[in-house]
Amino acid sequence: MKKINYIFSKRFKLCKTKGRLTWSQMSDMLGITESGLLNYAKGRIPNAETLTLISDIFGVSVDWLLGQTDKIDKPDAQIPEPEEISVDEAIDRAVIAIIGNDISDEILDEMCTKIKTKIYEERDNLRQQQLLERIAESARAAPESKGEVGGVKAG
Repeated sequence: MKKINYIFSKRFKLCKTKGRLTWSQMSDMLGITESGLLNYAKGRIPNAETLTLISDIFGVSVDWLLGQTDKIDKPDAQIPEPEEISVDEAIDRAVIAIIGNDISDEILDEMCTKIKTKIYEERDNLRQQQLLERIAESARAAPESKGEVGGVKAG
């Protein structure tokens, strides 16, 4: 890997880390697919427009991103806080990211509903399993002989 690619890779990942962003959040902010972002994280240098966008969003100079200077900040730099979104919105975004924008709202809604239903079923199954495990643990910890309360013989 060339030195410039290595430096860009390290500094691009540093922006992500300092911004406390997921790849998905960065993808939304930059309008770039997650696989494109992962290529940048591996050292691929983006085009000038994307470099400028990264620079603007993270408040760092393009020169710093490319290793031309160690001066990191632009004068009025501020790294944005990650956006908080609902599970429903996250699923909608994930489906659109996977399939693209070329699907109808009806199909998008149907797919998202199926995914949400499966997620909620899995969550409920997990909760039920955890409850059964707690009940079984309580039963194992309970006194073995009848007539005992709290380990003391009643009556």
